[in-house]
Amino acid sequence: MSSQPKNAELWWSLSKSPIFGKVARWVRRKYYLPSAESLLLSIDPKKLNAVRQIHAAGISDQDLRSTKTQLKYLDPLRQLRRNLRRASELNLHGRPKLNILDLGCGSGYFLKVCEALGHTVTGFDLDESDIYRDLIAVLSIRRITGRISAYEPTPGIEERYDLITAFAICFNNHNEPEPWGCGEWEYFLRDTTSRFLKPEGKLILKLNPRDGMEGEAALYSPELKAFFQRLGAEIQGPLVTFRRKPVISKIGCAL
Repeated sequence: MSSQPKNAELWWSLSKSPIFGKVARWVRRKYYLPSAESLLLSIDPKKLNAVRQIHAAGISDQDLRSTKTQLKYLDPLRQLRRNLRRASELNLHGRPKLNILDLGCGSGYFLKVCEALGHTVTGFDLDESDIYRDLIAVLSIRRITGRISAYEPTPGIEERYDLITAFAICFNNHNEPEPWGCGEWEYFLRDTTSRFLKPEGKLILKLNPRDGMEGEAALYSPELKAFFQRLGAEIQGPLVTFRRKPVISKIGCAL
């Protein structure tokens, strides 16, 4: 990464300016967004190789890149590139420090990128995957283990966060005969926003499409989309962003 100019907060503020915004956004991309290669240097190669030998001995790099199984996470450079793009799209580079929680954090690469961008990070996930468990340890990501279930408080989380993310979520039973409807989502959103988000915090979800379906119908029913919109959600395809205040004002905080 190039030598960073001082005052990320200043460049963040200027990036919203109609006069200086374009230049400030260029500075933030150039000086505050590292390369995947530089991030890879910060990860212990011996530990990474040990994990690969445990889970993918004899598997070529090409096969790792083409697989759709969890073995794909043993290709760290590709995963770092993917999550740098994700962090950039969420505007997480060159800005004041955030406290970030990632629900369903998986292998932890997104949080590793966020940490490199100067944020404080925590993951939340089940402890059912040996690959995820080993990679979380190699990346030194703090992880809370637990399950998100319909109509049940999410366990184990005791802090409040500026940003909560959840990518390619499965906890809403998207491929089950009865995926979450408005009732289940209302409980989850009330629980999450009231207990874990700071007053100005945001919750960003990326919904998984249901198998065998296309377009918006694969992501949410018309009723669910309308429900999200009533709560002030910003919807861009599978990406759904909630702000704490509108959610609390619409559905309250009492469970």
